[in-house]
Amino acid sequence: MSDLTILILAAPLSALADHWLGVQCCAYVFIPIRTLVQDGHTVGAVVIRLRCRRCGPGPKSVVMQQHGAAGASGTASDPAWVMSLVRR
Repeated sequence: MSDLTILILAAPLSALADHWLGVQCCAYVFIPIRTLVQDGHTVGAVVIRLRCRRCGPGPKSVVMQQHGAAGASGTASDPAWVMSLVRR
């Protein structure tokens, strides 16, 4: 696990509210972090509690990304980025 991944997982959700989580299990879903913000919760605290609605276990992978599905490509002045947080 990289130092950057550790920093992101320890960050408060409110600090990353403009970004998205990409979660893959039976399907791939995009979750805007702003919908998850609660006082004091970190990205890691939310990621560890994620469960698949179809099959039950935690997701196969979780990434943090700059944009959701609609803006995944980014632009030259606003490039999209993706950071892997969990891979099982």
